[in-house]
Amino acid sequence: MTVTLQKTALPEREEKITLPARRSSFGILKERILAVAEDLQRQDRIRKQLEQNRYYLSHVSRTILSYTFVMESDSLYCLNDHGYLRK
Repeated sequence: MTVTLQKTALPEREEKITLPARRSSFGILKERILAVAEDLQRQDRIRKQLEQNRYYLSHVSRTILSYTFVMESDSLYCLNDHGYLRK
């Protein structure tokens, strides 16, 4: 959005000011909800993969430590013995 202002002392001189578009509260809320939903889907995929790995490794060893690191978010996830994913 461009706003044109005229100074009273010098009417021939105009200044153009560009104001950033304001995002509505709904738009910000929508973006946040989508980010949370994406994070939950990612965590669900991580949990499923770690559960599969745990199942395959359970035939080899009784003690299994299941971790994965996501570089994009610098997050470390751990699947505990009860099947809960911790960040």
